Amino acid sequence: MDKVDHLLKLADEYQAKSVFDLCVKCLKDEPKSKESAVRILYLANSTVMAREEERLDIVRRDCYSLIKDMELKDIMGKEGFKSLDRDSSESVLVERAERLETFLKGVYPQVIGLAEFCIFLCLESSSYKSRITCCPQHFPSHNKANTGLLERIETCPVCKTMIEQLVFLSKCQWYGNEHLYGGNCYFDQKLISIIQNFKNVFTPSP
Repeated sequence: MDKVDHLLKLADEYQAKSVFDLCVKCLKDEPKSKESAVRILYLANSTVMAREEERLDIVRRDCYSLIKDMELKDIMGKEGFKSLDRDSSESVLVERAERLETFLKGVYPQVIGLAEFCIFLCLESSSYKSRITCCPQHFPSHNKANTGLLERIETCPVCKTMIEQLVFLSKCQWYGNEHLYGGNCYFDQKLISIIQNFKNVFTPSP
């Protein structure tokens, strides 16, 4: 790829079409991967001729498609990232931001739904019902909430306490912090702030 970089600059400087065509072919044929995407994107935008070349549009699209699923620290650590022109850098970050936003919009109702169902199960359970404080304002009947969880924990101290009690009930009281449900991922008191922070990322659909 270093040779392609050099040839692209020469082709641009001397308007050498045959040399430029060879570079275009190399960039189109070069296998695209998460390791090489940033570098190839840089090359596809490194000169005026390259930026204006429609044949390289597919190369740029393939690179953006790979980059949007990469972690930001990996993107910024790749060879060529610091050399990207401003438009390319912004496009990379926008692609990544849009990918994360789409993901979070999908995660939000899943997380809230699971939390709501856990509360419902505790209220329905004869073993746990007496150990969780049911908010009379937001759970008027049949253990079903009449407003969304985000609104409840932001405005109602009783509903916020219900989440704290839910966290407490998820742990085995005889073995300290050991969780009852196994696995290797657990929720804790941070669940409240995580749900609240969703509001700062985007406005969830009602």
